[in-house]
Amino acid sequence: YVILADGMGSGKEAQKESQMTASLLKEFILAGVDIKIAIDMINSSLSLKTQPELFSTVDILEINLLNGEGNLYKVGGAQSYIKCRGNLETILSKTLPIGIIDDVKINHIRRELHPEDMVVLVSDGVSEADYGAIRGEWIKKIMAYENRSADEISTLILDSAKKRIFPNNIDDMTVISVKLKKY
Repeated sequence: YVILADGMGSGKEAQKESQMTASLLKEFILAGVDIKIAIDMINSSLSLKTQPELFSTVDILEINLLNGEGNLYKVGGAQSYIKCRGNLETILSKTLPIGIIDDVKINHIRRELHPEDMVVLVSDGVSEADYGAIRGEWIKKIMAYENRSADEISTLILDSAKKRIFPNNIDDMTVISVKLKKY
């Protein structure tokens, strides 16, 4: 499992929202709770509005390492990218972050993944770093590089995002790259 939670805004408050959401999801998953039920439970608690403006996007990547089945669950947030057998795909989320409405919608994508396939999850601070361009195409170009590790791809995407930042746009930036290897 890989979890990317991005709290609304930037700085310490957004970091707290992100950490809380990711920690709760981790605990639910480790306890064997279905991912969709875990997301619903966290959404319900955030929707109570004990604190105003408490929202978070969620990306959960689940990969079965025995058969290569990959499941990506998205609630709000930036687009994600899958490189499967050389084909690059952008995965969009047309849902709202958790904590905004009572009935959360979850975008669920299933793909069969193979050795050398890659999944990249980014926060909106990365995906929105290049205003005016076709959003995310620069990320897909970096993913197309052959013979690069997941760490190298993450670093290249993050460094490129920092260079592309629209003037004075300061948002938290997170890049997670997962590349499958056969051992």
